[in-house]
Amino acid sequence: MRFKKLAALVMTAVTAFSTFGMAAAEDYNAYIGIQGDQWSYRNSWTDATYGLEGTGWAETDGLNFNSGVITGETATGTITDTVISGDGTYTVSLKGIEWKNGDSTLNLLFVSTSIPYDTKYVDANGYLTNLITNATVKFDGTEVFNSSNVLQSSEVDYVRLELINVWNGELETFSEALPTDVEITFTVDFPDDEAAAEETTTEETTTEDTTTEETTTEETTTEETTTEETTTEDATTEEVTTEDTTTEDTTTDAATAATSTPTAVAEAAESGNGGLIAVLIVAIILPIAAGIYVYIKKKKN
Repeated sequence: MRFKKLAALVMTAVTAFSTFGMAAAEDYNAYIGIQGDQWSYRNSWTDATYGLEGTGWAETDGLNFNSGVITGETATGTITDTVISGDGTYTVSLKGIEWKNGDSTLNLLFVSTSIPYDTKYVDANGYLTNLITNATVKFDGTEVFNSSNVLQSSEVDYVRLELINVWNGELETFSEALPTDVEITFTVDFPDDEAAAEETTTEETTTEDTTTEETTTEETTTEETTTEETTTEDATTEEVTTEDTTTEDTTTDAATAATSTPTAVAEAAESGNGGLIAVLIVAIILPIAAGIYVYIKKKKN
């Protein structure tokens, strides 16, 4: 009974926790990405050459994915990425960019994440309306973009918020000026089915653990009962066996005693104790003979 009460308390706690909103099953990274028209860049983290683990960094003079915006053989600006730990609003930025390559406009501006792409995140037009509810962009502190329609990049392995892409006709370039500071803020709202799936997994795990504990207790109780019954049965068997043995011993003793008397006489006779037998005959017969003699004599008189 106590295990059923424990299970009910756990389930109540799980239900109460779920009302506070969905937390992502794991943390995800979000990286700001940019590219100028003269190829100054910070690529997507998945890029094989100049991404997070790109092979091309070995050929540079100590540069890496987090060095800044790469302009020629140098890096410029300070990068701030973020970690997505559930529903909420997040910001990534590049501050203090120097466009040393002579760039005059942007080819790309995006946020590449480590969230695995799923078609349920996008609507029929390819916008991330089921995951990203809003995004804003600021250039040098001034808001230049604010929309609830954020396009998913053609990169289908992971979620990528596409804000500027001169090769995508569906996007408009919302600023012609090259910024020194870029800030992108976006709001994440994971689909409800992910929250439901996580809650169901927790519930199933709790139920399974409780059931296992109850089953183990039941098996232990059954085992103890069986052991007790076996012990009682053994004790009863031992008592019956003792009683039977005692009776058998008594009967045997009686039979032995009954048999031993004629056996003893026979043994005495066989042993040649003739004197003893003669004494017994005289002691028995003479009194009988004397009695008969007295009786006959009295009758004659």
